[in-house]
Amino acid sequence: MIPTGVLIYGLSRLRRMFGLYGAGDIFSAESAQYLKQFAVAVMVQAILGPIAGAMHSVIVTFQNPPGERMLTLGLGSNEYSALLLGGLLLVIAWIMGQGAKLAEENRQFV
Repeated sequence: MIPTGVLIYGLSRLRRMFGLYGAGDIFSAESAQYLKQFAVAVMVQAILGPIAGAMHSVIVTFQNPPGERMLTLGLGSNEYSALLLGGLLLVIAWIMGQGAKLAEENRQFV
């Protein structure tokens, strides 16, 4: 449930970002920050998923006699894809932050 909780937090950040977009506030530092928080949540969830699976395998087999206990660690394409997506979103968030700085500079011109 911990990886899911992290992803729910990230989705709440994404929801706030789209709320800003709906209000017409697209190139702002706040919307870039929300996208960055979502990207980090996606990456953290991708890292916590296999760790949670390993903990689950230990807990389920803990009562087994010695030699029959298991520790299972699985990494798949979903984790790699989530890490790649999170990294890509971090780059996009950085670009949006730079765009927000430029938009602020343009607003200050008379």
